Parts: sequence; structure tokens; C-alpha cells
Amino acid sequence: MAASIYDNRRQGTQSKGKRDQRDSVRFALSGLSCMCAATVTNPIDVIKTRMQLDNELCSQRESRNIFHNRYYRGLVRGAMTIAHEEGLQGLYKGIIPSLMREAS
Repeated sequence: MAASIYDNRRQGTQSKGKRDQRDSVRFALSGLSCMCAATVTNPIDVIKTRMQLDNELCSQRESRNIFHNRYYRGLVRGAMTIAHEEGLQGLYKGIIPSLMREAS
């Protein structure tokens, strides 16, 4: 009788340990997947932010048509402009803080 109680308790402890291990692996993999997504979408965020700032700076000028003198004229042209002037590193500015945010 005592041996069966011991076996039942031991199996319960082992399954709980395996469950905890699976949960921690799942938690680590979810953080890694968020970091991969941030790496892929960071260039889009950089272009979007620069286009927003460009729009803000154009609206402060005396120009009536804010879309006429834009430096970044869309997502694709913005990406080409940044890649041409700053290289591919320019598209990944701010990647470290983004990865830190997603990893936490």
C-alpha cells in the first residue's frame, strides 16, 4: 500500500515537472517569435515614422499643399530612399530597443 502511494506521488511530481518545463519552453519560444516579427517589421516602422515626421514638418511650413514637397513619397520610395542614402542599416535603426521590448 505504501509503495503504491509513493509511486502515485512520484508520478504526479514528474508530470508537474514536465509540464513546467513545457511551459517555460513555450514561453521562451513565444518571446523568440515576437522578436522575429519585430525584426521583419522594423523597416516598415522606420519608414512609417519618417513619413509621419515628414508630414509634420511639411505642415509647419507656409506651403498650402503639404503633399507637394514630401521627401518620402510612399512606402516603397521611402524604403528605396533610405536604403540608397543610409544603406540597409538605415532601415534597421532602432532594432535593439524594439527587440528588447519584445523579449521582455
